[in-house]
Amino acid sequence: MATTTTHEPTRTEHRQNGRPSIVAGDTEARPGFMTTEFWLTMLVAIAVVAISYVDDSYSVDLGWKLGVGLVAAYVISRGIAKAGSSERYVAQLRD
Repeated sequence: MATTTTHEPTRTEHRQNGRPSIVAGDTEARPGFMTTEFWLTMLVAIAVVAISYVDDSYSVDLGWKLGVGLVAAYVISRGIAKAGSSERYVAQLRD
């Protein structure tokens, strides 16, 4: 007795006009402004610059350099995270 199974497309398999479409995987990184790290980085960078104006423990120039350094470090780490999370592929469907 032969059994026949039908292939139901999974969540990541889609067809558009009879051709497989490109689908992103589950670990694709979210946009940067939607992450907690973004908001914490901005908050700390603003706080560092603001404290440099209020407190005389370090100069305003150093405060700006530290604030910009924090934002630059975030941008670099975000770029690395986005580069490592790319899971785009073409879904292969069986007929």
